[in-house]
Amino acid sequence: MADPIPLTLPGFEGRGLSLRPAGLVAGATILCDGAPAPRQGRAFTLKNNAGEPVTMRLTGNLFELRVDAGGQILRPFPPMPWWGYVLALAPFSLVVIGGLIGGVAGAVGAVTNIQILRTQQPAGLKVLYCLLVIAGVTIAYFVFAVVFAIGFGLATH
Repeated sequence: MADPIPLTLPGFEGRGLSLRPAGLVAGATILCDGAPAPRQGRAFTLKNNAGEPVTMRLTGNLFELRVDAGGQILRPFPPMPWWGYVLALAPFSLVVIGGLIGGVAGAVGAVTNIQILRTQQPAGLKVLYCLLVIAGVTIAYFVFAVVFAIGFGLATH
């Protein structure tokens, strides 16, 4: 699970307000005082330092996540460069040769690459890690396909 990203919002000073990005299974969540904020859909309701309720909504998409806090937009991640989109979407090419199974492997690779691209690592390391993920999901797909073919007697000698 990714480390929480600090959020700076007036009225929440000293409260440890942060965003825990979505993972492969769990969705993104907002943390305050070290605990997940109460959630309803994509909206979180927290009390600021004055005790007033503040609703925060997660908006955007897989590539750009924004936190709308009562009209103030927080962008916890820097904009993704063009090559980030290429690396993030490259694993989906497995769907062409692998159908549903390739698509699942591609989705896992894409989400993993997006998480890597959101880190504070140098660009060169991000590219290297993303290429390793692409190679890893591709190899895993082919190993699974061979085992599947052998297991169902689809492979010929």
